[in-house]
Amino acid sequence: MAKLILNVMTNGIHGKAGNAVFVRSKSGVYVRSYTVPRDPRTTSQVAIRSHFAKAVTAFQGLSAAQAAQWRTYALTQFKVDARDGTARQMTG
Repeated sequence: MAKLILNVMTNGIHGKAGNAVFVRSKSGVYVRSYTVPRDPRTTSQVAIRSHFAKAVTAFQGLSAAQAAQWRTYALTQFKVDARDGTARQMTG
């Protein structure tokens, strides 16, 4: 793992480039090797995925007017990014 010293060019660096992942933390930006995420398929993970699939199916069953109302509501919802404290609008 390597810690980066930020300058004007690298101040906003984050994400993946090749096998390197740039991660922002409280102590600064650091680089680590990319690792393939695990998919352990635990009981609770399978249950959450099932609930999400049911929610998607329910949304697909809405009328055009109902879906438009949900999209309008979603535009009023924001989430604070734990990494940098900025409020971000939810997107689908």
